[in-house]
Amino acid sequence: MPKRAKILIVDDERSIREMLEIFLKKEGFQVASASSAEEGLARVKGADFDLIISDIKMADMSGIDLLRELRHNNFGGQFILLTAFASTETAIQALKMGAFDYILKTENLIDELKLVVYGALENRRLREENTYLRREFRKVHGMGNLIGKSKKMQELFKMIEVVSATNSTVLITGESGTGKELVAKAIHLNSPRADESFVSVNCGAFTETLLESELFGYMEGAFTGAAANKKGRFEVADKGTIFLDE
Repeated sequence: MPKRAKILIVDDERSIREMLEIFLKKEGFQVASASSAEEGLARVKGADFDLIISDIKMADMSGIDLLRELRHNNFGGQFILLTAFASTETAIQALKMGAFDYILKTENLIDELKLVVYGALENRRLREENTYLRREFRKVHGMGNLIGKSKKMQELFKMIEVVSATNSTVLITGESGTGKELVAKAIHLNSPRADESFVSVNCGAFTETLLESELFGYMEGAFTGAAANKKGRFEVADKGTIFLDE
């Protein structure tokens, strides 16, 4: 990650913002700051930040809520949370939501932050490199295990490319064994969802009642034998592709 990476500081405490801004600019980064989460959200809309450093406890919106809102809006940069109050529960929640790290505001804040900032930016660089390599791989192997040079296969490949660019539900028809799942995987690999999950469900293997639980999940205690919460296949496939066979 180049030193001119763009970093946004979100903290309602002016002294902290100014201290971090001075430090990060000395390190060679492009730095912007916001005095509230709402202002931070507005700044993100107008710029492509590589990293956001946010306080957890703020008047208008917590850093956790800010992170949640950013992820909902598909923010792809790194996120570091700062807090003056140690809480294992909050730290776990932040990391589960995709924060890179969680740092206490102590007298060693700058020293610790320096290590974490460079680690976060290197992690982002590696993620971007991995995404690029996967994209290049798909250009060559985008049809997965579908192979063919005949006119019909070339027509199929063109149709897959067209369908892959849409968010529409796709109906794939054909006799058993003709490769409907291979076509579904090829559509997934060529779509904007390629980096997300591909989930295949053999609907014929479940009774009507079990299929509903499999697709939509259930909560602990919903019925006899439901000993724990279970995610449905639709939730597992969120932002990706689900293939409902037969």
